[in-house]
Amino acid sequence: MGNIAAVWPAFIQAMSEQERRFPEFLNEPATEEELLEAEQQLGFPLPEEVEELYRIHNGQNHMYGIVFGLDFLSLTELCRKWNDWKELIDSEGPEGLEELGGLCTSAPPGAIQTVYANLRWIPLFYDGSGNAVGVDLDPGEQGSMGQIINFGRDEDNKLVLAPNLAAFIPRYLTAFAGEVEIEAEDDEDDIFFSLDAHAIDVWKRKAKEGAH
Repeated sequence: MGNIAAVWPAFIQAMSEQERRFPEFLNEPATEEELLEAEQQLGFPLPEEVEELYRIHNGQNHMYGIVFGLDFLSLTELCRKWNDWKELIDSEGPEGLEELGGLCTSAPPGAIQTVYANLRWIPLFYDGSGNAVGVDLDPGEQGSMGQIINFGRDEDNKLVLAPNLAAFIPRYLTAFAGEVEIEAEDDEDDIFFSLDAHAIDVWKRKAKEGAH
């Protein structure tokens, strides 16, 4: 297994070969104060891998999602999205959440809690419509701490995409850099990155293929 300091720059390099300005769309590293503030808002420590990632880049600054259409959330945005889920959990209560989670599934079975929302799911990559890929800090009995999963408004069928972030980045980010579709509008700053389908759907398809 690689580490974040090795695998994340490899992804940046692969994307830079497709769009030379790609590094410009990433924020500067998060400060220790920003990391501490995020942990205080969440109420628990961020995983070491996540801290390592944000010590390299604190999310993106581009108007459009640079991770194949998904936003790489800054710590501020990460906490904001997490707080949106907290407000939903608080407002729905146990009965409402049970109803919302009635159709949720886990692949592999038992690896992910079959609930609609969980405050220990940390969003890293977000599609702008309530769906994310992130770190699971409250896995099911058959799962592992720090596994990477999909979750969100339209993501009832949840999959373990990778056992950890260091494994996720080369398998789902760097591996697809050569397939990225890049569109530029009249304004040179309007650059769109995408795959042949929604990135989360593409990744789920790859995860299912890898399970067979």
